[in-house]
Amino acid sequence: LFGFCSLNADQRPKLRCTSYSDSESASEQQTTPAARKLQVPDDYSPAIFTSTAGANAYVQQSLMKKLVRQLLQGVEVALVLDDGGKMPASLSVDFQVAHLVIRTSQSARAIPLGDIRGDVIIRGNASIPGTTGPDAVKCSTLLMQDNQFVSLAFADVPSRSFFDAVFRAMLAARQAG
Repeated sequence: LFGFCSLNADQRPKLRCTSYSDSESASEQQTTPAARKLQVPDDYSPAIFTSTAGANAYVQQSLMKKLVRQLLQGVEVALVLDDGGKMPASLSVDFQVAHLVIRTSQSARAIPLGDIRGDVIIRGNASIPGTTGPDAVKCSTLLMQDNQFVSLAFADVPSRSFFDAVFRAMLAARQAG
């Protein structure tokens, strides 16, 4: 079992985390091939997603497709635990690209993409595991609509940067409709 922590009003994690089991959702039961490291495409640059110019729209779309293809196969990450430790996990999306699925050796959790806030990047909050310290630059913390969060550690900074930029753009595109 693993859980997601919740933030209270002062942005500190509540002491108790909610745990989820394997049997919670049918979409969690889909099998995923062995995960591998997230590959950063040669045409990726963080600047592509910071520009509001429409000239990058085609490249952005291409990068989103590349990320989704990798997530359909599953990529290696580590869950950052409350004590700062890490648990190996795989990160994937279901075939409908409606849920982000996090699997560990003990359990799986499907998070509806609509529940993830793409407008929030949490960095430097000492009370949230994975947002401070030397490894924080390799971590991405996802915040859900109900103030639950999960911190994921990637193999390196370029992988985390690629995931952050492209995944957040993908969420924004989904919300725009």
